[in-house]
Amino acid sequence: LGWGDFDIALIEFLQYTEDDRPADVYIDGKKQDFDFEPEYRNDDLYITLSSQRSFLKDMNLIYEASRKKGTFRLLSVDKDIRLTYGLDHYTVNGKADTLPERFSSKDGLPVIPLKYFAKLFGYIVEVDGKNYNIITK
Repeated sequence: LGWGDFDIALIEFLQYTEDDRPADVYIDGKKQDFDFEPEYRNDDLYITLSSQRSFLKDMNLIYEASRKKGTFRLLSVDKDIRLTYGLDHYTVNGKADTLPERFSSKDGLPVIPLKYFAKLFGYIVEVDGKNYNIITK
């Protein structure tokens, strides 16, 4: 294969500066993982939801999704939230309301504003720099 000899002049490890560091999300102190890095927009932190991650379970939520209809539904004990991809309005227990931006997805996963939805479900959101802790209990 003969790649030959060579010298390595420098090995550099890339690091996040504090400003570039992605946000950490906790639910009742338990760190959450997402398929994509959370993104800051509209004074909120937008996250992707996946049935393969513990976020929905830790938030005491279940969901239904229909790709064919383009709809998404989040359910808790007392809330039924229905959204449609591409629209900025939704319903909570049948009452209409408006999102800060259109409901969207990333690689097929729903994207939601974290603080907005946590408060909608009646949870407390504590923000400490880039750390978000949602208190459900």
